[in-house]
Amino acid sequence: MKGFDCNTKLSAEKALQFKQQGYGFAIRYVGRLQQASFDIDQAEVNNILAAGLKLAIVQHCPKDGWIPTKDLGITYGQNAVKFSKEAGYNKGCIVYLDLEGVLPGTSKADIISFCNAWYGEVVKYYTPGIYIGFNAFLTSEELYKKLKFQHYWKSFSKVPDVYKRGYEMIQKAECRVNGIAIDPDEVAGDKLGNFPVFMEGVVYKKVWLTHVIELDPMQLKASLVSNKGSIIAKAFRNFVNANFFSGKNTIGWLISEGKVLNERHEYKTWRGNRKGTLVIYKDGKVEAGLRYDSDIAPVVDKIWFCCQGFNLFPLDIAKEGFDPATVGYKTNRVSIGYNKATNKIIIAVRPSSDSKRAVQTMKNLGCEGAAICLDSGGSVNLNVNNKLIYKTDRQLTNIIHW
Repeated sequence: MKGFDCNTKLSAEKALQFKQQGYGFAIRYVGRLQQASFDIDQAEVNNILAAGLKLAIVQHCPKDGWIPTKDLGITYGQNAVKFSKEAGYNKGCIVYLDLEGVLPGTSKADIISFCNAWYGEVVKYYTPGIYIGFNAFLTSEELYKKLKFQHYWKSFSKVPDVYKRGYEMIQKAECRVNGIAIDPDEVAGDKLGNFPVFMEGVVYKKVWLTHVIELDPMQLKASLVSNKGSIIAKAFRNFVNANFFSGKNTIGWLISEGKVLNERHEYKTWRGNRKGTLVIYKDGKVEAGLRYDSDIAPVVDKIWFCCQGFNLFPLDIAKEGFDPATVGYKTNRVSIGYNKATNKIIIAVRPSSDSKRAVQTMKNLGCEGAAICLDSGGSVNLNVNNKLIYKTDRQLTNIIHW
């Protein structure tokens, strides 16, 4: 896959030009101590993803002749995380350290200490990668054995190969495309099978009658609300129903970005039964299936996202404590699941569907064995890119958004 890195902000029009010319990704910069006007921000992230390009981030390197230290690695690493978060860059995606231009004579121990200190800060939230440029002063074996990184990007400069691993991405000679200076890059993966963990945009499509949203697990969020869909849409450009609710009460666990929004609220005969649950852990692992409260509570500090409804694989609404006639009837139906083959969360909204039809829908979308049904029926709302596809006047208490 071909892409490019550049030190110029990309407008929506410019990003689309690159996509139409066959580029698959863009790599943009964040600062070391502060953000510059030409560094990436939330608007540019949106421009890049909306154009269909994947995205990676790299941190600016100091001017030639700089001296790396462990303390500097900590500071730069913390700021790489801070500035990437502020730009809306997704948790778990790759952020590269630019290692080049080190002062000749600097001890290798200091270079290694700097790199590993930077890694230690970035790995807390992102996948750390490293760009090897001129005057990095580490040998092939040192790059592999002394550094903690597993993702290496080769500059156009003459640099050593990474022992045993090689490079997952290779930079080519600078050129001008669409009026800006870029460095073309080629991703082919390294010898151990590693590839960059790019941020990707959300895919929305309609498959026959079904509205389908595909997104990375870490992009999923939830919020408690208290309003009807048309009002909620003013604050959330993309959202759908989440947990079932009764009056003003959200039913079941709801966790977003590691924060518990709702805990253990039960509904009549649902009390004490296992519930259909989708869990995304902070390490990126995804699970979907029947869970007791006692399964959630001990690991709540490890959970990034969690929502609950009734399970689809296997489907047994009555066993979960619900009345099948009340929640399983033919209506506008919201389902959510995990496609293991693509590592994507799938949200499906289909009209005139009962619970059995939801099972087939999620099976067709690659989520067999890992899907649940969420709040459906007369309260269904679906807002995609500020277009309310489904809306009602019913007051919602909670939503999933992205």
